[in-house]
Amino acid sequence: MKYYKVHIDKDRERHFHNKLRLYIPHRQWSLPSTFNTYEEWYTNGQIFISGKGLCSISNIVDSNYQRYEQCAEIIEQCEEEYRQGAMESHEDA
Repeated sequence: MKYYKVHIDKDRERHFHNKLRLYIPHRQWSLPSTFNTYEEWYTNGQIFISGKGLCSISNIVDSNYQRYEQCAEIIEQCEEEYRQGAMESHEDA
């Protein structure tokens, strides 16, 4: 899945905001007024999911992340190798 990634060390709030937007069910997505930051909501929040009951936000996000990002590192590595190869062949021309 392609999306804008923010490294946690560069901007913690945007990092958690992006993760939550991607991996929380859309109808459930909005920062509750009981939390001041997306990181706090990710760490301590819960939402009700039909058929499952009250679920931890971090568990939902982490589970969905693993489900959709299983091969992300391999794909990124292949893209980088392709770009390197394309640049080398362009330089040879």
